[in-house]
Amino acid sequence: MAHKGAIEALDRTLQDVRECPQSMGGLTILFSGDFRQTLPVIPKSTRADQVRACLKSSSLWSQVTTLILTTIMRVRLHGDIEHEKFAEDLLLLGDGRVPKDQHDQISIQHLCSLVGSIDDLKSAVFPQLPENLLSHAWLCERANLAPTNVTVSAINRQLLETLPGNSMVFKSIDSNVDPFLIHWILLVFLHTCCTSKQDVLSYFSEI
Repeated sequence: MAHKGAIEALDRTLQDVRECPQSMGGLTILFSGDFRQTLPVIPKSTRADQVRACLKSSSLWSQVTTLILTTIMRVRLHGDIEHEKFAEDLLLLGDGRVPKDQHDQISIQHLCSLVGSIDDLKSAVFPQLPENLLSHAWLCERANLAPTNVTVSAINRQLLETLPGNSMVFKSIDSNVDPFLIHWILLVFLHTCCTSKQDVLSYFSEI
């Protein structure tokens, strides 16, 4: 989620450019997004600091007209009743409308399958992986999600090790194609760069 300071900076800029003291320089601005996403990231801050950084904490929020979309067209167009029910349950969870028990807690067992270990997770998401490896439709229905890329890479590496064939590792070579930038972008820095896909792409399995 964008920091409210970015929106307020846009407000001041539009006022200056248009020489108009009204909010956003008198323009109508459309903001779209999901306020259930992660709050603005502020290093070494408290939750209160993060809430204060949200757009809803800005003085501009009182001038915002909120329009709520309630129909998930992507699910509706597919006509899948099961997926539509899942999407509705997610909206209930996001809106805080899931019923609570006597301990003021909610249950999400109807939204997902709970497992006790990483091995159970791999078996639940990718059952019989070697046998279904060549089925693109089967693979497209599955994915690993985790809080960090490091965790995803670790799980993907474990899954790759279960595939048949001999593993081959292809290492990349860090270099700078522009001689002018050699003194500005050092190889030591390039060695520290690691994209989310790099760890997975460096492993290849012969099938």
